[in-house]
Amino acid sequence: MRIRTIAAALLAILTIHGFTSRLAEAAVVGGQVHVIFVDSPVDFASVGGLPEIAQRAGRCSCCRVHYYNAYRDGSWRAISAEVQQIRRADPNARIMLVGWSSGSMISLKALEDLRQRGICVDTMLHLDSFVLDMFNNRQRPRNVQRVALIYRSNNKPQNIPFDAMYLVDENFHLSLPKQPRAINALMTEIWRLTGEVPVHH
Repeated sequence: MRIRTIAAALLAILTIHGFTSRLAEAAVVGGQVHVIFVDSPVDFASVGGLPEIAQRAGRCSCCRVHYYNAYRDGSWRAISAEVQQIRRADPNARIMLVGWSSGSMISLKALEDLRQRGICVDTMLHLDSFVLDMFNNRQRPRNVQRVALIYRSNNKPQNIPFDAMYLVDENFHLSLPKQPRAINALMTEIWRLTGEVPVHH
């Protein structure tokens, strides 16, 4: 019994140490994580639910969420200006752009402007942007470290180079962002930047 107690205590210490080490590694990587959600200007009624998803992501500690709507915030220049401001305030910030549907095209335009200014972002995540797949021609932004895709299984992209792809069993484009599998994939990419350990309920 005593041996089991000692073994359990050692396991607990190792577990705590491992968790602490992961947090320490995350702290070494850099500063605050910023996630910029770029809504689709075509989804003017927010059927995809991106504002609610952004709000949910904002509950993740060590993560600041920015929501961009073309009708309210203007052109892609607003996104570029936001990223520039983040970089000036925190050069080590980790930045993720999340483009929903045609919002990906706006994100890429901002990325091109940032590239010309010598500014990089950590992750570009495309949410079921079939327009991007039609016109991308296998181009990859040179100032993005990681490209992640969340797409419908029946709409698997063919022309977008990627580092990670998550496929969701969903027939309707506008329903994809709110699917649990899509949200879990999004949070996985956010946790990857924050270094947090996901807690599943």
